[in-house]
Amino acid sequence: MERIIIDTDPGIDDAFAIFLALASDAITVEGITTVEGNGTLEHVTENAKRILSFAGRADIPVCPGARLPGHDFSVVNQIHGFDAFGDVLEESLANGIGESEEAVDFILRTVSENPGEITIAALGPLKNIAEAIKRAPEVMKDLKRLIIMGGALNGGNVTPVAEANIHGDPLSAHIVFSSDIGEIIMTGLDATSKFHISADLREILYQLDDEIAQLLYKISRVYVDFYFKTSQIIGFVPHDVLVILYLIDPSVIDTHEYRISVVTERGPALGQTVVTEGRTNARVCIDLHYREAIRLFYRTMFPDSREILDCVLDRLWSQ
Repeated sequence: MERIIIDTDPGIDDAFAIFLALASDAITVEGITTVEGNGTLEHVTENAKRILSFAGRADIPVCPGARLPGHDFSVVNQIHGFDAFGDVLEESLANGIGESEEAVDFILRTVSENPGEITIAALGPLKNIAEAIKRAPEVMKDLKRLIIMGGALNGGNVTPVAEANIHGDPLSAHIVFSSDIGEIIMTGLDATSKFHISADLREILYQLDDEIAQLLYKISRVYVDFYFKTSQIIGFVPHDVLVILYLIDPSVIDTHEYRISVVTERGPALGQTVVTEGRTNARVCIDLHYREAIRLFYRTMFPDSREILDCVLDRLWSQ
């Protein structure tokens, strides 16, 4: 059983990933810590509560974390909506979900009380993780592992060379990759960009008699619109999902060990993750077994519909 803290900035793809983690028999979610990124701290914290309330998991604490001073939300508002959740909910869903302690306090307490047992799944900028390392490096050495959605070996999605989460706070990313916290897994664009949810695959969400499927279908509308307007792609890519899929079954993703450094100097390379010489410090996800990953996602998320899902996917891929 993988015991995880999800450090996140929900975010549409974050929502897909969190619901997947909650649905998996292989994962126990110890808590959710929030960080600015896909929306303001207030919006992403509210969205974390929305997800837990919708899933009936008021037992999981939500711990507000770091702001990113100067962060520009104008672009992410186009991708995720003003509320970072597709702008489709007229009222809060977060009934009965309270806030627990501050994010870094929660991370350090949970790791120190469970040495070698806690994995952090970081789905947003790495500010909370970096602050925990700076405050108590010896405690963070007891982390089982850190799996990050961020970075890329080839190309970026906010600049030609930088991925959004790393570019959002490159100094924190540099602190994390330079630390001695143990195993780091970088799940970057080289693998995540291949996890494409086509129009047919998205339609499956609509057709399932499942409230979570209906919510994911609804909030992903703005995501689909953005991908079509900017790339003429029908569908979308929920990057964060691959972090959770790796924890459920790492065989669906190919990896290689590298030494990763982060460019922190202002300029066109800011936020780039580059391979440098020296002792390896990260296992990097470099490719994806697409059909196996898609099937794992749907079967894990909606276990009561596995038979019909297998039938639909088999027919879709035989065309």
